[in-house]
Amino acid sequence: MKIPFIGSSDKDEEKRDRKDKVTYKNSEDEGEQHLSSDEMNKIKESNEDVRDVPDTGRYHKDLISPAGIFEELGKAKVGEHHVKTIFINGWPDEPTIGFLNEILMDVPVKNDISIHISPFDSDYIIRRLEKQVQQSRSKLESSSGGLISSQRKAEAFEQTNEIYNALKQTNTELFDVGMYVTIRGESEEELRQATDQLFKRMRSAPALLKPTTLNLNQLEGMKSVSPIGNDTVGYKTEMMGGALGAMMPFSSKSIVEKDGIDFGIHAGNGSPVMVDRWKRDNGYNQLTVGKIGSGKSFSTQLNMLRSYASRDDVLLFMLDPVSGFDNVVKALNGEKVTVGGRLGLNPLEINETPEKILDKAADMDPYTVKKKNVMDFFEMYFYQRGVELLDSRGILEQAIEQAYSDKGITRDISTHSKESPTVMDVIDIIEEMAEHPERYSEVQSEQHLKEIEKQASRLINGFTQFREGGQYNNLAGKSELNIRENDVTYFDLSQQEGSGDIGLMMQLLFSEVYQIAKETDKKVMFIIDEAHYLMKDAKTLQFLETAVRHSRHLDLSINFVTQTIEEFFSHERSEAIAQQCSIKLFQRTESGINNEIADTLDLNQSEVNFIQTAQAGSAELGYSEALLGVGSYGYVPIRVMASDLEEKLITYESDKNEGTIRSKVLDTEEKLQDSNTEAIQTQPKPDPDRQQKQKATNNEDHADPDIDAIVDGFTTEDN
Repeated sequence: MKIPFIGSSDKDEEKRDRKDKVTYKNSEDEGEQHLSSDEMNKIKESNEDVRDVPDTGRYHKDLISPAGIFEELGKAKVGEHHVKTIFINGWPDEPTIGFLNEILMDVPVKNDISIHISPFDSDYIIRRLEKQVQQSRSKLESSSGGLISSQRKAEAFEQTNEIYNALKQTNTELFDVGMYVTIRGESEEELRQATDQLFKRMRSAPALLKPTTLNLNQLEGMKSVSPIGNDTVGYKTEMMGGALGAMMPFSSKSIVEKDGIDFGIHAGNGSPVMVDRWKRDNGYNQLTVGKIGSGKSFSTQLNMLRSYASRDDVLLFMLDPVSGFDNVVKALNGEKVTVGGRLGLNPLEINETPEKILDKAADMDPYTVKKKNVMDFFEMYFYQRGVELLDSRGILEQAIEQAYSDKGITRDISTHSKESPTVMDVIDIIEEMAEHPERYSEVQSEQHLKEIEKQASRLINGFTQFREGGQYNNLAGKSELNIRENDVTYFDLSQQEGSGDIGLMMQLLFSEVYQIAKETDKKVMFIIDEAHYLMKDAKTLQFLETAVRHSRHLDLSINFVTQTIEEFFSHERSEAIAQQCSIKLFQRTESGINNEIADTLDLNQSEVNFIQTAQAGSAELGYSEALLGVGSYGYVPIRVMASDLEEKLITYESDKNEGTIRSKVLDTEEKLQDSNTEAIQTQPKPDPDRQQKQKATNNEDHADPDIDAIVDGFTTEDN
């Protein structure tokens, strides 16, 4: 049967013409009122003007409706598409949370889904159920029927009584629910395959649905699925509020913020997820968690590229123990700093804090914070060597304060621009304490002086690694690290891996970036990979917690990237750091999120299930999945995808695939000439001064013809 498209028929036109013919009646004598010819002509012209006005509703219907609908048994052809509409004839007895998620989000079948929900009047339904409970009890108590009949009566009574008690004793409600799905295919065979695939997923756990084809009502079924919102089929099932809540997708919200960075595509509704980290009220920090191969490193680098390209006032710092950020650094003309060997770093270096920073954080005391930071550094140093400071702690604190005092540095902010002391200055003071303890004590008793001499001598023995030839001799003098003119800096700790000292160096470099964040007017992004190294030592956590708490006042965004989540909940301070991260990104993580951690992070069971089963990074699929949490928005499931150009920048291997990379570069350049669609969505036009400054500070050793060619395409493309 062919049904014409929905619109106005010829009879409708005739009715409208008849309505245009106006006959005037006189209200007093009910006789006809004759009009002059001029008046009749005016009315005629007016009616013609009205007929010239387009019928907008009809135009829209004609625009979106198909040329025709051919309805057959159990299927239909709409225009050039083959479709089948089904309804749900059975639901799971005990639905789990999010049992429809796979059907709504993950089935690769073209389909439209509508769920019609109508609440019952609670008072009416309770009265009706009360009668049914009484009837079921009477039947149950009757002696008629055999064993099977008695079992059925008992089940009916228990089910009815359970619903009755739930409605009467709790706030839950009863709903009428109908669900319809229209499946689409380009051909009859494609429709058949799509139907088989969808039916299989619906009948399997966790959905456990009973899909049924509308054999004789395909047209009505399509109406019920359409955006009109009317259930013209009327097949409904009674459902309690708890079951209704379980069937809903755990997140259908969209996050699209002005000036936001593209974090991915919403896995449920396909909308872009655009987040501006600098608009968070409770700080700009991020926690990124994912097992090896989940895609967390790729998504982290992708976010760095987009963040840097989106604005001119961002400084990027990366810290990684396994040398994983080389490509991004080269792509952005940054400087790679290999930590270890002879590079001089001064743990005691202090710089003046701008007044505007102090105005934002009235409780900030840079001098006290720096001294605590230095003490944390030394405590970790001794701790890694199996030595506890114990009674020597007071001597070390006194020596540090004396070293600053000798340079004229006090709590007065204006003194912080003076030359900083070094570790060797501290060692010299401790040696003098051992030789002349009386100079460093107000109490001149022999016993007290001997104690100073004893503890100072103990410390001297522990400082051997800072002397010439020692492992940390490069940390004993002035800093040779000049990164304050760089926009992009990468601290490569790969030479430290396996040495047991990664945590110590990470803490030292963290302090260096923290100092820069205090001095600059720009926003600072600091990405710390393998952040669990920082969480292992409780002696550094106090400094880290303070830095994270004050980071918002410094326009500092710290992204803690880790393989496991447990380290962030092994100590009260590390847990506080995790909770102060306003952005949380969970890629596939199959273990570690227990009930306590989930409650702390406000993760429900459906969201935990998504994290544990999220799609890991796949070149074939072209995306990885993650659960993104953004402050008050809550959590949304996303798919992280990169453009071809972004993927080349992150994943190229010039040493292994020289010819392949060259062909990729040429292909990219050709595409860029034909179209400007490869660019990062939020990329602004390049800043020549910024690029020139980066090139001036970049090491010549990092030059790579392949990546340079790709970068040229990245930096010259007009957005």
